[in-house]
Amino acid sequence: MEKDKPSTNPMVHEIEVKAEDIKKKLKHVETQEKSILPTKEDIEQEKKDDDKNESK
Repeated sequence: MEKDKPSTNPMVHEIEVKAEDIKKKLKHVETQEKSILPTKEDIEQEKKDDDKNESK
C-alpha cells in the first residue's frame, strides 16, 4: 500500500512540519450560535408591510 510508505519528497516533510507548527499555535474557541428570532410584533409589522405592498 502506498499510504504506508513514507514520502521521499523533502517538500512533503517540510509542509507536514509547518502544518504541525501552525496547529500548535491555534487557540481553542467555543462556538456560540446566535439566532435572534423575530418578536410577535415584528411578524405582525412585516405582515402589514407585505399587505400594503401587495395592494399597490
